[in-house]
Amino acid sequence: MIKIIKKGMLLLLSYTPDQGPSWIRKRFQEAEDEDETISLKRTFSFQKQDLYVEPGAEVKPADTEQAPDEEEDDMEPTEIILGHLQEEYYKLNRRILGTEHDIFLHKDAKVDGKWFVSSQNISIFARFDRLVNADIYISGVHPNAIPEVVFKQLIAEFPGTVELRRYAAARVTTVIKEYVPLLKDFEEEYNRYMDKKASLTGENLEKIFKEYELEKYQNILAKLKKMLASEDGYTEKRWQQEILQILLLLNPRYIRAFSEVKIKGIETGEKRLDYLLVDANGYTDIVEIKKPMNKSIVSEKTYRNNFIPVKELSGTVMQLEKYLYCMNRWADQIEKSLTKRYQEELPENLKLKITNPRGIIMMGRENNLTEEQKADFEVIKRKYRNIADIVTYDNLMFRIDRIIEHIKRT
Repeated sequence: MIKIIKKGMLLLLSYTPDQGPSWIRKRFQEAEDEDETISLKRTFSFQKQDLYVEPGAEVKPADTEQAPDEEEDDMEPTEIILGHLQEEYYKLNRRILGTEHDIFLHKDAKVDGKWFVSSQNISIFARFDRLVNADIYISGVHPNAIPEVVFKQLIAEFPGTVELRRYAAARVTTVIKEYVPLLKDFEEEYNRYMDKKASLTGENLEKIFKEYELEKYQNILAKLKKMLASEDGYTEKRWQQEILQILLLLNPRYIRAFSEVKIKGIETGEKRLDYLLVDANGYTDIVEIKKPMNKSIVSEKTYRNNFIPVKELSGTVMQLEKYLYCMNRWADQIEKSLTKRYQEELPENLKLKITNPRGIIMMGRENNLTEEQKADFEVIKRKYRNIADIVTYDNLMFRIDRIIEHIKRT
Protein backbone atom coordinates (compact mmCIF):
# COMPACT_ATOMS: atom_id res chain seq x y z
CA MET A 1 0.00 0.00 0.00
CA ILE A 2 1.27 3.47 -0.80
CA LYS A 3 0.44 6.84 0.69
CA ILE A 4 1.61 10.35 -0.13
CA ILE A 5 2.70 12.39 2.89
CA LYS A 6 3.63 16.05 3.20
CA LYS A 7 6.31 16.51 5.81
CA GLY A 8 7.74 20.00 6.09
CA MET A 9 9.46 20.89 2.83
CA LEU A 10 9.28 17.30 1.59
CA LEU A 11 6.73 15.22 -0.28
CA LEU A 12 7.13 11.59 0.74
CA LEU A 13 5.98 8.26 -0.65
CA SER A 14 5.11 5.94 2.22
CA TYR A 15 5.16 2.25 1.24
CA THR A 16 3.89 -0.65 3.32
CA PRO A 17 3.96 -4.15 1.79
CA ASP A 18 0.60 -5.90 1.70
CA GLN A 19 2.14 -8.93 3.46
CA GLY A 20 5.22 -9.47 5.59
CA PRO A 21 7.91 -7.05 6.76
CA SER A 22 9.42 -4.32 4.65
CA TRP A 23 12.12 -5.69 2.35
CA ILE A 24 13.40 -2.46 0.87
CA ARG A 25 15.89 -1.35 3.54
CA LYS A 26 17.28 -4.85 3.88
CA ARG A 27 17.87 -5.08 0.15
CA PHE A 28 19.72 -1.78 0.12
CA GLN A 29 21.84 -2.83 3.09
CA GLU A 30 22.81 -6.10 1.42
CA ALA A 31 23.48 -4.55 -1.99
CA GLU A 32 27.09 -4.35 -3.13
CA ASP A 33 26.36 -1.57 -5.64
CA GLU A 34 25.83 1.84 -4.06
CA ASP A 35 23.62 2.77 -7.03
CA GLU A 36 21.30 -0.19 -6.50
CA THR A 37 17.86 0.79 -7.84
CA ILE A 38 14.53 -0.64 -6.73
CA SER A 39 11.41 -0.42 -8.84
CA LEU A 40 8.04 -0.16 -7.14
CA LYS A 41 4.62 -0.58 -8.79
CA ARG A 42 6.21 -0.05 -12.21
CA THR A 43 6.17 3.65 -11.38
CA PHE A 44 8.85 4.55 -8.83
CA SER A 45 12.56 3.77 -9.34
CA PHE A 46 14.60 4.89 -6.35
CA GLN A 47 17.97 4.44 -4.70
CA LYS A 48 19.17 4.29 -1.11
CA GLN A 49 19.86 8.01 -1.11
CA ASP A 50 16.15 8.65 -1.75
CA LEU A 51 15.04 7.03 1.53
CA TYR A 52 13.78 9.39 4.18
CA VAL A 53 15.31 9.07 7.64
CA GLU A 54 13.87 10.98 10.57
CA PRO A 55 16.39 13.52 11.89
CA GLY A 56 18.38 11.93 14.74
CA ALA A 57 17.26 8.39 13.90
CA GLU A 58 19.94 5.69 14.08
CA VAL A 59 20.68 3.75 10.88
CA LYS A 60 21.51 0.15 11.80
CA PRO A 61 23.63 -2.18 9.68
CA ALA A 62 22.11 -5.35 8.28
CA ASP A 63 22.48 -8.38 10.58
CA THR A 64 21.89 -12.02 9.92
CA GLU A 65 19.84 -12.18 13.08
CA GLN A 66 17.54 -9.49 14.36
CA ALA A 67 16.27 -8.83 17.82
CA PRO A 68 12.47 -8.89 18.29
CA ASP A 69 12.25 -5.12 18.59
CA GLU A 70 14.27 -4.73 15.37
CA GLU A 71 11.90 -7.07 13.55
CA GLU A 72 9.03 -4.89 14.76
CA ASP A 73 10.80 -1.80 13.42
CA ASP A 74 11.14 -3.54 10.06
CA MET A 75 7.36 -3.67 9.80
CA GLU A 76 7.22 0.15 9.68
CA PRO A 77 6.50 1.83 6.30
CA THR A 78 9.40 2.79 4.08
CA GLU A 79 9.37 6.46 3.20
CA ILE A 80 10.87 7.77 -0.04
CA ILE A 81 11.53 11.42 -0.84
CA LEU A 82 9.51 12.20 -3.95
CA GLY A 83 9.94 15.95 -4.09
CA HIS A 84 10.97 19.19 -2.43
CA LEU A 85 8.87 22.30 -1.91
CA GLN A 86 9.90 25.24 -4.10
CA GLU A 87 7.76 28.29 -3.39
CA GLU A 88 4.17 27.19 -4.13
CA TYR A 89 4.92 23.78 -5.68
CA TYR A 90 6.51 20.47 -4.79
CA LYS A 91 9.00 19.67 -7.56
CA LEU A 92 9.07 15.91 -8.05
CA ASN A 93 12.23 13.88 -8.64
CA ARG A 94 12.37 13.10 -12.35
CA ARG A 95 14.77 10.20 -11.81
CA ILE A 96 12.32 8.47 -9.49
CA LEU A 97 9.35 8.95 -11.81
CA GLY A 98 11.29 8.32 -15.01
CA THR A 99 10.13 11.51 -16.74
CA GLU A 100 11.95 13.92 -19.02
CA HIS A 101 9.89 16.89 -17.90
CA ASP A 102 9.50 18.24 -14.40
CA ILE A 103 6.29 17.58 -12.49
CA PHE A 104 5.04 20.25 -10.07
CA LEU A 105 2.25 19.63 -7.54
CA HIS A 106 0.76 22.59 -5.74
CA LYS A 107 1.41 22.58 -2.00
CA ASP A 108 -2.32 22.74 -1.15
CA ALA A 109 -3.38 19.98 -3.55
CA LYS A 110 -4.89 16.89 -1.92
CA VAL A 111 -2.40 14.42 -3.35
CA ASP A 112 -2.79 10.67 -2.94
CA GLY A 113 -1.33 7.50 -4.44
CA LYS A 114 -3.89 7.42 -7.25
CA TRP A 115 -2.24 10.51 -8.69
CA PHE A 116 0.84 8.41 -9.47
CA VAL A 117 -0.28 4.83 -10.14
CA SER A 118 -3.37 3.52 -11.92
CA SER A 119 -5.25 0.42 -10.75
CA GLN A 120 -3.26 -1.61 -13.29
CA ASN A 121 0.11 -0.29 -12.05
CA ILE A 122 0.54 2.15 -14.93
CA SER A 123 2.55 5.26 -14.13
CA ILE A 124 0.24 8.26 -14.60
CA PHE A 125 2.93 10.91 -14.90
CA ALA A 126 5.17 8.76 -17.10
CA ARG A 127 2.25 8.39 -19.48
CA PHE A 128 1.63 12.15 -19.41
CA ASP A 129 5.30 12.84 -19.95
CA ARG A 130 5.38 10.93 -23.24
CA LEU A 131 2.54 13.06 -24.60
CA VAL A 132 3.59 16.60 -23.71
CA ASN A 133 6.36 18.97 -24.62
CA ALA A 134 6.62 21.04 -21.42
CA ASP A 135 6.71 20.71 -17.65
CA ILE A 136 3.47 19.67 -15.97
CA TYR A 137 1.83 21.72 -13.22
CA ILE A 138 -1.11 20.42 -11.22
CA SER A 139 -3.35 22.97 -9.44
CA GLY A 140 -2.33 26.47 -8.39
CA VAL A 141 -2.03 29.67 -10.40
CA HIS A 142 0.70 28.74 -12.87
CA PRO A 143 -0.40 29.72 -16.43
CA ASN A 144 -0.19 26.09 -17.64
CA ALA A 145 -1.57 24.49 -14.49
CA ILE A 146 -4.13 21.71 -14.91
CA PRO A 147 -6.94 22.38 -12.39
CA GLU A 148 -7.07 19.82 -9.60
CA VAL A 149 -10.70 18.92 -10.29
CA VAL A 150 -9.88 18.28 -13.97
CA PHE A 151 -6.87 16.15 -13.08
CA LYS A 152 -8.85 14.05 -10.58
CA GLN A 153 -11.59 13.44 -13.11
CA LEU A 154 -9.00 12.44 -15.67
CA ILE A 155 -7.26 9.86 -13.49
CA ALA A 156 -10.63 8.50 -12.35
CA GLU A 157 -11.31 7.61 -16.00
CA PHE A 158 -7.75 6.55 -16.76
CA PRO A 159 -7.75 3.31 -18.82
CA GLY A 160 -5.66 0.61 -17.26
CA THR A 161 -5.18 -2.16 -19.80
CA VAL A 162 -2.58 -2.58 -22.50
CA GLU A 163 -5.39 -2.95 -25.00
CA LEU A 164 -6.43 0.65 -24.32
CA ARG A 165 -3.05 2.35 -24.54
CA ARG A 166 -3.98 4.33 -27.59
CA TYR A 167 -7.22 5.36 -25.98
CA ALA A 168 -5.34 6.42 -22.85
CA ALA A 169 -3.11 8.69 -24.92
CA ALA A 170 -6.12 10.15 -26.73
CA ARG A 171 -8.12 10.64 -23.52
CA VAL A 172 -5.23 12.28 -21.71
CA THR A 173 -4.33 14.62 -24.56
CA THR A 174 -7.96 15.63 -25.02
CA VAL A 175 -7.87 17.14 -21.54
CA ILE A 176 -4.34 18.38 -21.06
CA LYS A 177 -3.89 19.92 -24.53
CA GLU A 178 -5.83 22.90 -23.16
CA TYR A 179 -3.01 23.50 -20.70
CA VAL A 180 0.23 21.96 -22.06
CA PRO A 181 1.64 21.89 -25.63
CA LEU A 182 1.63 18.37 -27.12
CA LEU A 183 4.14 16.48 -29.23
CA LYS A 184 1.39 15.38 -31.61
CA ASP A 185 -2.36 14.87 -31.81
CA PHE A 186 -2.83 11.48 -30.14
CA GLU A 187 -6.61 11.83 -30.29
CA GLU A 188 -6.53 11.88 -34.08
CA GLU A 189 -4.09 8.97 -34.07
CA TYR A 190 -6.45 6.97 -31.85
CA ASN A 191 -9.41 7.70 -34.13
CA ARG A 192 -7.47 6.48 -37.17
CA TYR A 193 -6.50 3.35 -35.27
CA MET A 194 -10.10 2.65 -34.24
CA ASP A 195 -11.35 3.17 -37.79
CA LYS A 196 -9.32 0.11 -38.81
CA LYS A 197 -10.87 -2.10 -36.15
CA ALA A 198 -14.19 -3.86 -36.14
CA SER A 199 -16.76 -1.73 -34.37
CA LEU A 200 -19.66 -2.57 -32.14
CA THR A 201 -22.99 -2.44 -33.94
CA GLY A 202 -26.13 -1.39 -32.13
CA GLU A 203 -29.73 -2.08 -32.99
CA ASN A 204 -30.90 -0.72 -36.33
CA LEU A 205 -33.34 1.89 -35.06
CA GLU A 206 -34.30 2.89 -38.58
CA LYS A 207 -35.46 -0.67 -39.23
CA ILE A 208 -37.26 -0.95 -35.89
CA PHE A 209 -39.31 2.22 -36.43
CA LYS A 210 -39.63 1.98 -40.20
CA GLU A 211 -43.26 0.83 -40.26
CA TYR A 212 -44.28 3.35 -37.63
CA GLU A 213 -42.54 6.22 -39.40
CA LEU A 214 -43.98 5.21 -42.75
CA GLU A 215 -47.48 5.14 -41.30
CA LYS A 216 -46.90 8.45 -39.54
CA TYR A 217 -45.88 10.34 -42.69
CA GLN A 218 -48.53 8.67 -44.83
CA ASN A 219 -51.21 9.78 -42.38
CA ILE A 220 -49.81 13.33 -42.27
CA LEU A 221 -49.79 13.53 -46.06
CA ALA A 222 -53.31 12.12 -46.32
CA LYS A 223 -54.60 14.60 -43.76
CA LEU A 224 -52.91 17.54 -45.51
CA LYS A 225 -54.39 16.57 -48.87
CA LYS A 226 -57.82 16.20 -47.30
CA MET A 227 -57.54 19.63 -45.66
CA LEU A 228 -56.56 21.28 -48.94
CA ALA A 229 -59.45 19.58 -50.70
CA SER A 230 -61.97 20.95 -48.19
CA GLU A 231 -60.28 24.17 -47.14
CA ASP A 232 -63.51 26.17 -47.03
CA GLY A 233 -64.83 23.97 -44.20
CA TYR A 234 -62.15 25.22 -41.79
CA THR A 235 -62.13 28.48 -39.89
CA GLU A 236 -58.85 30.40 -39.99
CA LYS A 237 -58.17 29.55 -36.35
CA ARG A 238 -58.90 25.85 -36.73
CA TRP A 239 -56.82 25.66 -39.89
CA GLN A 240 -53.85 27.13 -38.06
CA GLN A 241 -54.17 24.65 -35.19
CA GLU A 242 -54.35 21.66 -37.55
CA ILE A 243 -51.34 22.82 -39.60
CA LEU A 244 -49.38 23.63 -36.43
CA GLN A 245 -49.90 20.05 -35.26
CA ILE A 246 -48.40 18.81 -38.53
CA LEU A 247 -45.44 21.20 -38.28
CA LEU A 248 -44.63 20.03 -34.77
CA LEU A 249 -44.72 16.39 -35.89
CA LEU A 250 -42.35 17.21 -38.74
CA ASN A 251 -40.03 19.28 -36.50
CA PRO A 252 -39.40 17.28 -33.30
CA ARG A 253 -36.93 19.90 -32.05
CA TYR A 254 -39.96 21.93 -30.92
CA ILE A 255 -41.66 20.63 -27.79
CA ARG A 256 -44.33 23.30 -27.32
CA ALA A 257 -46.26 25.97 -29.19
CA PHE A 258 -48.12 28.88 -27.59
CA SER A 259 -50.80 30.88 -29.40
CA GLU A 260 -51.82 34.53 -29.14
CA VAL A 261 -48.55 35.44 -27.41
CA LYS A 262 -48.31 39.09 -26.40
CA ILE A 263 -44.97 40.89 -26.54
CA LYS A 264 -43.91 44.51 -26.13
CA GLY A 265 -44.19 46.62 -29.28
CA ILE A 266 -41.59 48.89 -30.88
CA GLU A 267 -42.51 51.99 -28.88
CA THR A 268 -45.82 51.56 -27.10
CA GLY A 269 -48.56 48.97 -27.02
CA GLU A 270 -48.27 45.25 -27.66
CA LYS A 271 -47.71 42.88 -30.54
CA ARG A 272 -49.62 39.61 -30.73
CA LEU A 273 -47.81 36.60 -32.23
CA ASP A 274 -49.85 33.88 -33.90
CA TYR A 275 -47.65 31.11 -32.52
CA LEU A 276 -44.44 30.98 -30.50
CA LEU A 277 -42.43 27.77 -30.89
CA VAL A 278 -40.24 26.51 -28.03
CA ASP A 279 -37.48 23.93 -28.44
CA ALA A 280 -36.11 21.50 -25.84
CA ASN A 281 -33.57 24.06 -24.59
CA GLY A 282 -36.10 26.86 -24.27
CA TYR A 283 -35.07 28.78 -27.41
CA THR A 284 -37.93 30.37 -29.32
CA ASP A 285 -39.00 30.94 -32.92
CA ILE A 286 -42.16 32.36 -34.50
CA VAL A 287 -44.47 30.77 -37.06
CA GLU A 288 -47.12 32.50 -39.15
CA ILE A 289 -49.76 30.22 -40.73
CA LYS A 290 -52.12 31.44 -43.44
CA LYS A 291 -54.89 29.57 -45.22
CA PRO A 292 -53.78 29.00 -48.83
CA MET A 293 -57.09 29.93 -50.48
CA ASN A 294 -55.59 28.67 -53.75
CA LYS A 295 -53.44 31.80 -53.88
CA SER A 296 -50.15 31.88 -55.73
CA ILE A 297 -47.12 32.97 -53.77
CA VAL A 298 -45.54 35.13 -56.52
CA SER A 299 -46.90 37.53 -59.09
CA GLU A 300 -48.38 36.29 -62.36
CA LYS A 301 -46.67 39.04 -64.32
CA THR A 302 -43.03 40.00 -64.23
CA TYR A 303 -41.58 43.27 -62.98
CA ARG A 304 -38.41 44.11 -64.91
CA ASN A 305 -38.20 40.47 -66.01
CA ASN A 306 -38.58 39.14 -62.46
CA PHE A 307 -41.47 37.55 -60.64
CA ILE A 308 -41.99 39.31 -57.31
CA PRO A 309 -43.71 38.24 -54.08
CA VAL A 310 -47.43 38.90 -53.85
CA LYS A 311 -48.55 41.59 -51.40
CA GLU A 312 -49.77 39.07 -48.83
CA LEU A 313 -46.33 37.43 -48.68
CA SER A 314 -44.51 40.78 -48.50
CA GLY A 315 -46.89 41.94 -45.77
CA THR A 316 -46.48 38.74 -43.77
CA VAL A 317 -42.69 38.99 -44.01
CA MET A 318 -42.78 42.62 -42.86
CA GLN A 319 -45.07 41.73 -39.97
CA LEU A 320 -42.81 38.87 -38.92
CA GLU A 321 -39.69 41.02 -39.18
CA LYS A 322 -41.27 43.52 -36.77
CA TYR A 323 -42.11 40.76 -34.30
CA LEU A 324 -38.53 39.49 -34.43
CA TYR A 325 -37.15 43.02 -34.02
CA CYS A 326 -39.28 43.57 -30.91
CA MET A 327 -38.28 40.21 -29.43
CA ASN A 328 -34.59 40.95 -29.87
CA ARG A 329 -34.90 44.52 -28.59
CA TRP A 330 -36.80 43.62 -25.43
CA ALA A 331 -35.34 40.11 -25.06
CA ASP A 332 -34.63 40.15 -21.30
CA GLN A 333 -38.00 41.60 -20.39
CA ILE A 334 -39.93 39.29 -22.73
CA GLU A 335 -38.02 36.19 -21.57
CA LYS A 336 -38.95 36.82 -17.93
CA SER A 337 -42.53 37.72 -18.74
CA LEU A 338 -43.23 34.71 -20.96
CA THR A 339 -41.40 32.25 -18.68
CA LYS A 340 -43.56 33.39 -15.77
CA ARG A 341 -46.74 33.30 -17.84
CA TYR A 342 -46.21 29.79 -19.27
CA GLN A 343 -44.27 28.28 -16.36
CA GLU A 344 -46.91 25.66 -15.56
CA GLU A 345 -47.06 24.51 -19.19
CA LEU A 346 -43.29 24.12 -19.58
CA PRO A 347 -41.00 21.33 -18.32
CA GLU A 348 -39.65 21.96 -14.82
CA ASN A 349 -36.94 24.65 -14.61
CA LEU A 350 -37.10 25.38 -18.37
CA LYS A 351 -36.73 29.09 -19.08
CA LEU A 352 -37.74 30.67 -22.38
CA LYS A 353 -34.80 32.21 -24.25
CA ILE A 354 -34.72 34.76 -27.02
CA THR A 355 -31.46 34.47 -28.95
CA ASN A 356 -31.78 35.63 -32.55
CA PRO A 357 -35.16 33.93 -33.09
CA ARG A 358 -36.15 32.98 -36.62
CA GLY A 359 -39.47 33.17 -38.40
CA ILE A 360 -41.34 30.49 -40.35
CA ILE A 361 -44.12 31.30 -42.82
CA MET A 362 -46.65 28.71 -43.95
CA MET A 363 -48.85 30.04 -46.75
CA GLY A 364 -49.91 29.92 -50.40
CA ARG A 365 -49.72 27.43 -53.24
CA GLU A 366 -47.19 26.83 -55.98
CA ASN A 367 -48.84 23.99 -57.89
CA ASN A 368 -49.58 26.27 -60.83
CA LEU A 369 -46.24 28.08 -60.96
CA THR A 370 -43.98 27.88 -63.99
CA GLU A 371 -40.34 26.86 -63.62
CA GLU A 372 -39.33 30.53 -63.95
CA GLN A 373 -41.72 31.53 -61.17
CA LYS A 374 -40.42 28.75 -58.92
CA ALA A 375 -36.83 29.86 -59.53
CA ASP A 376 -37.64 33.46 -58.61
CA PHE A 377 -39.58 32.27 -55.55
CA GLU A 378 -36.47 30.45 -54.36
CA VAL A 379 -34.52 33.71 -54.65
CA ILE A 380 -37.25 35.50 -52.69
CA LYS A 381 -37.10 32.93 -49.87
CA ARG A 382 -33.35 33.24 -49.52
CA LYS A 383 -33.19 37.02 -49.34
CA TYR A 384 -34.93 37.41 -45.97
CA ARG A 385 -32.21 37.14 -43.33
CA ASN A 386 -34.42 36.45 -40.32
CA ILE A 387 -36.91 34.15 -42.02
CA ALA A 388 -35.81 30.53 -41.59
CA ASP A 389 -38.27 29.14 -44.12
CA ILE A 390 -41.20 30.11 -46.33
CA VAL A 391 -43.16 26.96 -47.02
CA THR A 392 -46.05 26.58 -49.42
CA TYR A 393 -48.56 23.79 -48.92
CA ASP A 394 -47.47 22.15 -52.16
CA ASN A 395 -43.84 22.20 -51.06
CA LEU A 396 -44.80 20.74 -47.69
CA MET A 397 -46.56 17.85 -49.44
CA PHE A 398 -43.51 17.41 -51.68
CA ARG A 399 -41.20 17.18 -48.66
CA ILE A 400 -43.40 14.61 -46.94
CA ASP A 401 -43.70 12.58 -50.13
CA ARG A 402 -39.89 12.49 -50.45
CA ILE A 403 -39.58 11.29 -46.84
CA ILE A 404 -42.07 8.49 -47.53
CA GLU A 405 -40.16 7.51 -50.65
CA HIS A 406 -36.90 7.37 -48.70
CA ILE A 407 -38.40 5.21 -45.93
CA LYS A 408 -39.79 2.73 -48.47
CA ARG A 409 -36.39 2.37 -50.14
CA THR A 410 -34.43 1.72 -46.95
